[in-house]
Amino acid sequence: MTGFKVGAAPLANGLQRAAAALPPFAVAVLSPSAGGVDVDGRGGDIASVRTHVECDDPPGRASAFHIPQVLGWLKRRGDATVNIEADGMSLLFTAGRSRLSVITVPEADIPTWDTIEGAAPVRVPGLWAAMVRCSRVASTDTTRPMLTGVELTPQGVTGADLYRLSHVNAPGATQAAIVPAGTIRQVDKWATGEPVVAVTDLHIVIDDGTSVWYTRPIGRDYPKWGPLIGDPPRTAAFNRTELVAAVEDCLPAVMLRLAVNPDGATVTADVAEAQQVETELPVETVETIEFGFNPGFLLEALTATETAAIRFTDAQKPVLLEDEHGFELLLPMRLD
Repeated sequence: MTGFKVGAAPLANGLQRAAAALPPFAVAVLSPSAGGVDVDGRGGDIASVRTHVECDDPPGRASAFHIPQVLGWLKRRGDATVNIEADGMSLLFTAGRSRLSVITVPEADIPTWDTIEGAAPVRVPGLWAAMVRCSRVASTDTTRPMLTGVELTPQGVTGADLYRLSHVNAPGATQAAIVPAGTIRQVDKWATGEPVVAVTDLHIVIDDGTSVWYTRPIGRDYPKWGPLIGDPPRTAAFNRTELVAAVEDCLPAVMLRLAVNPDGATVTADVAEAQQVETELPVETVETIEFGFNPGFLLEALTATETAAIRFTDAQKPVLLEDEHGFELLLPMRLD
């Protein structure tokens, strides 16, 4: 690779995106492309994060190095221009009086990534927001890998762990796939615009306008969640603003109690040692029942939907919060 000049800041941005999403000591590949270079970070569940960086004289061939060796040095260069040139088995980075030499990664040791064919991302209104919403409830328990992903189908988007489920009616996925929830969270953290998504049999491509993120779907069948929903016959309807405020007052308690009867409802929680919070709320219901909820989970469900009508069968079975956009399913906690 012959010498070429590139801005330290945009190159550092590309490496930073890859470093945040990939395992330590992931490899960056600098490849020539039209009008500049592609900074291609490789490794981990997000198999590739590609960011285009403009430069006047792109290199003639690709070269690779470990990201941590270069990223810190680039960040300290600010807005300087960096000259990069090959020097035998090394890359030499020069900015003013400062130089950094790093050993290149042999081609045989560079993590490979299949060429993406026929996977042009398309913009589907609401699809990315639905993926982000459902990724928040996806499990982090790798012993149940199917629950660490978000299910995309032509009918909607679903995420779940062992205690809650979120579903959004967001048609637009061209085919079914389970997207790693960690990928969605990382892209959402770094996205500069609303990403567009493409799904093929082997790949998922997410493009936020600055970087293109490539990942592989989780190759397992998603649990059949339909039977969990049923048609809960009983309802307790609250003022949404008042219920949200009452639940927020219960944080950071591990459990709140929601006692409901036709005369009203009470939300209580032990928020600290010798400190209990209690809020009385109006409610429309003919039922008398008491639930235990994780206040954080309940708050997320209320925030995600436009309803505060809790539908239920009994105090042990999942409760349902549903609006025209989708629904949240939440498993109550066992009361002492």
